[in-house]
Amino acid sequence: MKPILRKIKNFIKKIMFHTMPGYRMSTHVYRRVEWVWSNLREELRMLDAKYETLYWFAVNNGDFRETEKKKQFFKSFECPNKNLRERQIANAELLKLFRDICERNGLTYWLEGGTLLGAIRHDGFIPWDDDIDVNMPIEDMLRLKKLLEGEDKIKFRNKYNCYLGCIVPGIVVNENPNCWIDIFPMSYIDCSNLGFDETEKTINAYSAEMRSVLKRRITIGPNQPDEFIDMENKDDSRVEFIIKTYLEYEKKLPVGPKPNCCFRSLSAHNSPGGCNLFFIENVFPLKTAEFEGETYAIPKNYHEWLTTYYGDYYHVALNRVPKH
Repeated sequence: MKPILRKIKNFIKKIMFHTMPGYRMSTHVYRRVEWVWSNLREELRMLDAKYETLYWFAVNNGDFRETEKKKQFFKSFECPNKNLRERQIANAELLKLFRDICERNGLTYWLEGGTLLGAIRHDGFIPWDDDIDVNMPIEDMLRLKKLLEGEDKIKFRNKYNCYLGCIVPGIVVNENPNCWIDIFPMSYIDCSNLGFDETEKTINAYSAEMRSVLKRRITIGPNQPDEFIDMENKDDSRVEFIIKTYLEYEKKLPVGPKPNCCFRSLSAHNSPGGCNLFFIENVFPLKTAEFEGETYAIPKNYHEWLTTYYGDYYHVALNRVPKH
């Protein structure tokens, strides 16, 4: 009797999942809470290990406040496993190919997020990182997309993430789906009228509203294999709605005669917190830094960039597990 009741229960759950958006959302929220709670417990366990590490470093090396000593400490970390290191090497080769294409065609880019942090703190990959992040002015990203139409080895990837409510552009190796670069398109804006803080707040308010509209309308269908929608699929009616919604909200952004700030384009906001605004003078002219033995472009004031994202970016991370 119990197996039969269990089957009936699971059957009812499936019906509710596909016919009741509220139930589907509550199921997703419950899983998210479970995931957060599980990670919280794990991070608390790792906290002891973190402070033990810092203690022994301070005892053996003196003043831990000196930046160069901190960098040497972080450079002593090694990649935790062979498979991850192989993936890092493959992604580093892709980054080199991407850089060469940009330089040949006069396209602007700079390292972003964990890749920028790795370049500054480790001279390469953060040992537990497994992907590449770069920024490009949105116009240059669209030019890159056009250039890659004739490439055999790599292709432009443009997908909408149903869970995050954002578009994830990038390039991917045709023969290796685990080898890709996330490209975050950057837009420019004049913050003179509203002021820096109010402009950033306005952008993020429109971002939150737009993502709410998209996530209510765009849901994962029963026959959809994952949370992604191919934005190049012109036969998908959802693609048209996503583009239309994005353009509507982009028109609402404050405009001015002379852009003096840049931010991650509305379509690519992949965090509930929205985006960070940066003065263009903190980005250009770009500098360079070493990453896995090669030289790449980074923001002029990379310290401002990294501090905005990470605070003290020379702290020991609690979670040293690859994201993907």
